[in-house]
Formats: sequence, structure tokens, C-alpha cells
Amino acid sequence: MEPVEDRESFVKYVLEVLKRMRTADKPKWHHRMTNRAGKLKFSELGDVAGAKSEISCLFSNKSVSLSIWKPENERYISTSRDALI
Repeated sequence: MEPVEDRESFVKYVLEVLKRMRTADKPKWHHRMTNRAGKLKFSELGDVAGAKSEISCLFSNKSVSLSIWKPENERYISTSRDALI
């Protein structure tokens, strides 16, 4: 990768690193990299369609209700964090 000189190139560098980390996660247990990439695309680059495509793989619309997949250990952490808010 080339040296980073401005904010946009730094964000693109971080997105590339997150993409490589996601490919290393073979069992697809972790969703934080996908979530972070979607947030960066939306907030830093203003790419709404790109952010939507990143985040959409985390949601399942198979039944009437919408469900979000999380590994068992992260369910407890996020539920505890949400309860504190």
C-alpha cells in the first residue's frame, strides 16, 4: 500500500485492512469489522450505498421478524452494554 497523506486515503487504507481481516475470519464469527467498515463508509466517505451493502450481510429477513446474527459471547456483551444505556 502507498503512504497515507490525507484523511480520505487513510480511511481507504483502514477499509482495506478491515477487508483483509474479514477474509481471515473463515468461520465468519465476528461482525465488528463489517460494522466498522459500514460506519466509515457512511460517516467519512458519505457512501450510503456502500455502507448499506456492508451492513446488509448482518441482517436476516427470513421470517416475519428481523434478526441480527451475533456470536454467543458477543450477545452477552452487547446486551449488557445496551442495558446500561
